[in-house]
Amino acid sequence: WYNKRASEITRMMVEELFCKLCGEDDAHPIRANRTLERISAIYNKAIEWGMYEGNNPARGIKKFKEISRKRILERNEYSTLFKSLLESPHRDAKDIIFIALMTGIRRGNILSMKWKDLYFDYEIPIWHIPYTKNGNSQDAILIPIVVELLKSRKEMQKDNLSEFVFPGTGDTGHLIEPKRSIRSIFKNAGIENIRVHDLRRTLATTVSRSGANDLTIKDILGHSNQDVTAVYVRPEYETKYALLIKSWELTLSKVGEFTKWW
Repeated sequence: WYNKRASEITRMMVEELFCKLCGEDDAHPIRANRTLERISAIYNKAIEWGMYEGNNPARGIKKFKEISRKRILERNEYSTLFKSLLESPHRDAKDIIFIALMTGIRRGNILSMKWKDLYFDYEIPIWHIPYTKNGNSQDAILIPIVVELLKSRKEMQKDNLSEFVFPGTGDTGHLIEPKRSIRSIFKNAGIENIRVHDLRRTLATTVSRSGANDLTIKDILGHSNQDVTAVYVRPEYETKYALLIKSWELTLSKVGEFTKWW
């Protein structure tokens, strides 16, 4: 479609693309749905801005039903995962998995993490995330074990320090998700049907078991909150820090013996 005019894209073309995306071996109905939503949004904005006078070719196409994932790490999977992390040669993939499990932060933000946004010397170390999926900024709490891992990455880069914690060679300057390496870690651990995003849900569950209320969990994960009281009642850093420490202790109780790979 690159060299086609907006007016040349027909509903049938959109439907064919939609079905193709869902039908590919490595694709998923959710991927097809997101693509359809983006096409529709582009045309709606073009119409709104007076740049296009035709119809939206994505309008009226029924999206696939989506079933919310509920997958989290089960208790017996922690020890095999950490054993696989220790044995894997893929340092970037290991660190991404660990940071996701310890902070609950989205994969995209982890990959684009910058050194200048990390404040290790604060009484409670934080990672300031300027822009999240919901459009807001977020201060993520960093417990000591995460700070230690990040400092070791900085030491690795000392002779050629990038602005990114996970530097890459592409246009973004940072690493694009190493899916193959991440999949191999989960596979070697014997853990099926799990993604990095499920580790975010896992942390939320563990923090909940540590005694956190819904508002605090949402704040740790960086969820936007429509509750008007949330504007006035913000969970303190100390509270979140204590809960994340307790969450790490619960994780250790499931892992058994923990050996660092850094």
